[in-house]
Amino acid sequence: MKDAQCEDIQKTDIMEVKKGDLLDIDTVAIDKTHPVEKKLEEFVSGNDGDLSTHLNEGYVVRVHFSKDDYSATDALRHYLKQIAELKY
Repeated sequence: MKDAQCEDIQKTDIMEVKKGDLLDIDTVAIDKTHPVEKKLEEFVSGNDGDLSTHLNEGYVVRVHFSKDDYSATDALRHYLKQIAELKY
């Protein structure tokens, strides 16, 4: 997904986002034998576009924070790391 398209999705009302324009997080395949840090890097680097708005089990999910020094991508990385540590 191109940066301009990612920015447009972020600005679009979440109720009007086209699901077809979003990454379905359930389709991402990660090698579960790798350490958590490597799995996280594979996930983030292996996906084109902004992960702060995505599909999860058919629902549009938007991750955002008000802190200027903590981006949605940072938050998503932190969240995924926690999930990976718990599940895998």
